[in-house]
Amino acid sequence: LAQTGQLYLEVLTPFLKKVWCVGPSFRAEPSVDERHLTEFTLIELEFEGDLWQLMHHIEGVIHSMVQECLAARNEDLELLSIDKDRINVKPPFKKVSYTDAVEQLSSFGVKWGDDLKSMHEKALVEIFGNKPLFITHYPKAIKFFNMKQNSGQPQIVNSTDLILPFSGEAVGAAEREHQYEPLLQRLKES
Repeated sequence: LAQTGQLYLEVLTPFLKKVWCVGPSFRAEPSVDERHLTEFTLIELEFEGDLWQLMHHIEGVIHSMVQECLAARNEDLELLSIDKDRINVKPPFKKVSYTDAVEQLSSFGVKWGDDLKSMHEKALVEIFGNKPLFITHYPKAIKFFNMKQNSGQPQIVNSTDLILPFSGEAVGAAEREHQYEPLLQRLKES
C-alpha cells in the first residue's frame, strides 16, 4: 500500500517546476498518539523554492480550502454548528522556531532534541493565540534524511509543521536535499 507519491514528484520537479498529487496514504505505525491514522488523504506539493516560499504556498492552500468551504458548504457548517469565525483563518500564520517552541515548553519537561507530542503542539497553539502556527527548523536528528540541512546551523533542517487549533498537525513539510553527496551521507546516518 502506498504511503506517498513524493519520489515521483521529486523526479518531475526539475522539468515541470511545480507538481502536486492527492491520494490515499497508508501507515502501519505503532500507536504514537491519537493523531496518527492508518489511512488518510495526503496532498503533496513539490517545487523549486525555499522554506519561506513553501510556507507561503501552504498558507495559500489552507486559506483557499477554508474560503471554498465557507462559500460552498454553508448549510453543512450550520448543520454541524461550526463557528465560521473560528475557522476563517487568514495568512500570514504565526511562525516560531523549534528552539523557541522548546523554550515555551520548558514547564512540560521538553528539551532541545525531543520530538514534540500532540499535547505540546496544543499547548503551543494556545500560547500563540489559538491561531494556525508554523513550527520551523527542527533538529536534524529527529527528521527525515531527505530534509535539507540549514546552511547556517548544521544541527537543524529547513523544515516546518503547521499546527491548527483544535486539530493539531495538518502539514509536515521541508526543503528537500537535492545534492547527491549530502543526501547519501544523511541516508547512511539515518
